[in-house]
Amino acid sequence: ILTGVLEPRLAKDLLQRGVDDIQFKPFNYSLLATKLRALIERRQSDGNSMAASQEDTSCSPRVAEAAPKAVCWGAVDSSDFYSRLAHVATILPVSKVAVDVLKLTNRNDVDADKLTACLVRDASLAVEILKIANSVLYRRSQSPPIKDLHDAVVRIGFKRVGELALASSTLSTLTSRVLPWVDVGLCWRRSMASGLAIERISPVTTIGGADEGLFLSALVRPLGRIVLGAVYPREYEAMVERCKSTRASLATLEAQRFPETDCQAMARLLSTWEIDENVFLPLRYATQQFDELRSLGEPLRTKVEMLKLAALVGDVAVGRWAGWDIVEVP
Repeated sequence: ILTGVLEPRLAKDLLQRGVDDIQFKPFNYSLLATKLRALIERRQSDGNSMAASQEDTSCSPRVAEAAPKAVCWGAVDSSDFYSRLAHVATILPVSKVAVDVLKLTNRNDVDADKLTACLVRDASLAVEILKIANSVLYRRSQSPPIKDLHDAVVRIGFKRVGELALASSTLSTLTSRVLPWVDVGLCWRRSMASGLAIERISPVTTIGGADEGLFLSALVRPLGRIVLGAVYPREYEAMVERCKSTRASLATLEAQRFPETDCQAMARLLSTWEIDENVFLPLRYATQQFDELRSLGEPLRTKVEMLKLAALVGDVAVGRWAGWDIVEVP
């Protein structure tokens, strides 16, 4: 669709109805050709992925959904766990543009023009960045709304654009699956609140500028459970029901069933997408107790403690809780 109406809600609605892409006036033909080429490549890639999944469905989530509900509450086989997690990482259609934007922000020669040119390759992601730039998080009450993607990138900041792009794309991809127990709105509010808490905490700590990866780790922390839910949907339905009937925490049941925590699974997913480990390393330890962090060296220990504190502050700020949540006070 070619349009001169730059309205995020309209664009999002069109994309949800099946439109492949949206381009806003004014535009140039070389950019149009680039986007058409990217669309064709994405279609070809989707076709190849579908063919591969039809040939080998031994660890497909669809196979897991067709299997009978487990009656044993013992641990799942570790090889099955890692195989399914690796498979779901390859079939999840997370925006390649989001990954490219994040990698681009780590380069020394990055600028707003390059980030904007990368973002326009994915219309839905570009609309999401515009929406975030105009939200109360980044827009002062007196400032006019931003309608230009370049200005949105400048307002948010180069580093944050990459992290927000990957987090929003991951959330959109994961929650497109049918997981009835997931409150998508609550998940995203917790993500953003934890990220904002990190921004407030970082300047007053002793690690100085060594806060790489904390904002992204805070954003994606609540998404790890959705990753495991996508890999083991029936098991999670059963665990959620058990939480409701026994008042047990979901984290306790997860520890009994899986070889890795939800945060470790999310970190593994990021690693599969070839994200630099330094960007998500604190996430690997986010579910450890505070006294268990003593064995970590600095500044990693402080970064993990900051991440856990930001998660608590963010959850408290949002003020909504699920019956299976655990509140860990430092």
